[in-house]
Amino acid sequence: MSLPAWRRGRSVGRGGNWSTVTSLLAVDWRSAAKSLGALRRRRNIRNPSQLLRTLLIYLTGRSLREAVAVAHLAGIARLSDMALLKRLRNAIPWLRWLATGLLTYSGPGFRRPVWLQCFDVKCVDATVVCKPGSSGTDWRLHFNFGLFDMGFEQFQVTDNKIGESFRNFAVKPGDLLLGDRGYAHLDGMSYIVDQSGDFIVRLACRSFSLFDRQDQYKIDLLKELESLRVGEVRAWRVFGRTTEGKTVTMRVCATRLPRHEARKAQKAATHTARRKSRRISQEALRFQRYVVVATSVSEERLSSEQVLKLYRMRWQIELAIKRLKTIIGASELPCRDQESGRAWLQGKLVLALLVQVLCNRGQELQLTAGESTRAESDDIRRRGNLWREMRLLLRIITAIISGEASRDWHSSRWRESCQMLEERPRKRVYQHELLFC
Repeated sequence: MSLPAWRRGRSVGRGGNWSTVTSLLAVDWRSAAKSLGALRRRRNIRNPSQLLRTLLIYLTGRSLREAVAVAHLAGIARLSDMALLKRLRNAIPWLRWLATGLLTYSGPGFRRPVWLQCFDVKCVDATVVCKPGSSGTDWRLHFNFGLFDMGFEQFQVTDNKIGESFRNFAVKPGDLLLGDRGYAHLDGMSYIVDQSGDFIVRLACRSFSLFDRQDQYKIDLLKELESLRVGEVRAWRVFGRTTEGKTVTMRVCATRLPRHEARKAQKAATHTARRKSRRISQEALRFQRYVVVATSVSEERLSSEQVLKLYRMRWQIELAIKRLKTIIGASELPCRDQESGRAWLQGKLVLALLVQVLCNRGQELQLTAGESTRAESDDIRRRGNLWREMRLLLRIITAIISGEASRDWHSSRWRESCQMLEERPRKRVYQHELLFC
């Protein structure tokens, strides 16, 4: 009597579909599983391919018992639910290594406008993940998102002791980082300048003190803003002092919101304060009437209007994190202990990056099949619906992992699928098109 596939160490359905997924990983991903301790014992799981597929079956949204049942039915492996959990915990370094390797892939991207050719624009942000039944922050995911590549470039999984800071990311010369109010800390801004980078960060009412170097007096920014008219843009050259005594030179750019938008911002700030059981001051409510950002970029390189226009693009990372938590399911942490939670989050990032890379590959195939020019390729990327494409690709990957897919994901019908998922013609301008105005 012949042995079942999982006893022979052979994966059922490991043909074109599964090999397409593994081709996206680094060349030495199999040897890394052994060197990083993910595959210490070969009982029931005999090779890295079986291990990765079994883990991904669990990470696609199934429970531990459902995952081991699907793995058994697919002829991949036969093990208990607790054995799968132990394998997941042992695979933390390997999963992080796989995710880091997937970050190196960049898609076709958007064409940069002329006034941003000398900048590598990146959006940074963090999101919170909580354990079941928890009332506070348990885990924090930090992301660095390439604005024109439309993909995550750096990430960190930390506990609640590590807050939002530019210091969580590697910065190289030419980088321009966009951050919200949570990143308005002089230590982090000084860190970027020391690495020969630049920043654009939104200021809160009391982010830090601003000074005029000539007279050495503290600037009352809210008083300066009150003379602004709706739509008017004004800039001030100011200085800040870090806790270490360093001086950070920056330019503050501000504009006044229309009345309906200001009221909407004030209402949102009041709601957030109530949700966190805090009191919001009248001074902070008045500050909500304005959009105030600080930047290290000089006026000669970017005008104040361009700085404010570019900061609006930071919203793209908010959408990317929402896709990660909603489509990939990274917000529903099923683990209560620290080790299992970290492993689950690392695995979810691997799954999310696989979908991101496949989506970029699909865009490249779509452009290649049409033999379009550069301008046409930008138009195709703008018409596509990334949300729907990622949902479809997640379903395809789930079918591939469990051995249910009968057709390779990048077949000639992928271009038809992308066209069917596109947005209908609308009058509204896509946010990336604002940079070309």
